[in-house]
Amino acid sequence: IKIKKQQIEQYTQQIEQILNEKVQLENERNDLQRQVRLVIFNE
Repeated sequence: IKIKKQQIEQYTQQIEQILNEKVQLENERNDLQRQVRLVIFNE
């Protein structure tokens, strides 16, 4: 089966976008964990 080059580029962009979102979510999670530790520490 021949996959069009255009399709491959589109898939590649989607993958890059998903990886970027993953990094953002991990950063948000880390921030939230930090906040939770602060709240617990201050109780």
